[in-house]
Amino acid sequence: MDACQADDGGAFTNELTASQNITTNDMTLTPATPVVNDAYYFGSDSTYVQVDINLSTQGAGTWTITWEYYNGSAWAALSGVTDGTTGFTAATGIKSVTFTLPGDWATVAVNSVTAYWIRARVSAYTSITTQPKGRQAWVYKSSLDMGANPVVFRWFEAISKWYCATATKIYEYDGTYWVQRWLISGQTITDMKE
Repeated sequence: MDACQADDGGAFTNELTASQNITTNDMTLTPATPVVNDAYYFGSDSTYVQVDINLSTQGAGTWTITWEYYNGSAWAALSGVTDGTTGFTAATGIKSVTFTLPGDWATVAVNSVTAYWIRARVSAYTSITTQPKGRQAWVYKSSLDMGANPVVFRWFEAISKWYCATATKIYEYDGTYWVQRWLISGQTITDMKE
């Protein structure tokens, strides 16, 4: 992930670090008591077609999640959505949310962070018994758009995977897409070795 924001009644929390580490329950996918229009935002520096979310606490209650994107002037419903999280109520583990790439997707600033955002907005709410929480999230790029020139490509024989690095990011090839797996801060990547 390049950006993650939790929106609780208009009060935003930057959860980028939470989305990139393996700490259990540090992503608050809905507030403890959500209201209509609370949302969780997933952002990237380029367009993408899938978000994987590692759910660490299965949500329980009655609410509806609507997946949306910014079209340059307003938030609009994504088309072709398959929500493997079932509105954050699916069993724990890595779940995918896929959608059709919007032709009019535009960047927008959310809590002072400009990105291509999608959001999981609470569009109806009745009750909550268990707050859904996450451990990590990843975006699947719609193309090999890494935001910078690749520094190195490497095949890792022991795990049978391709990796590519830019100066600050490491991507893994899943057979269809390059998925950003790590963002390195304070250092510059010059090589990768198995």
